[in-house]
Amino acid sequence: MQILIDLRYAIPPLVNVIYFLILHQLPPPYLSSLPSIAQHNHEIPAQAPPPPPQ
Repeated sequence: MQILIDLRYAIPPLVNVIYFLILHQLPPPYLSSLPSIAQHNHEIPAQAPPPPPQ
């Protein structure tokens, strides 16, 4: 059960990094068609992705 709990805390930062990488590879027209992901991306610092929990 400890492994499941660890994964639960590790997955959200990975999702943030994936969204961040996808947004930087999409051309501008796709950015406007994905408002929820774009809003989510604003929570991520532009200089670096969030560090994984220790």
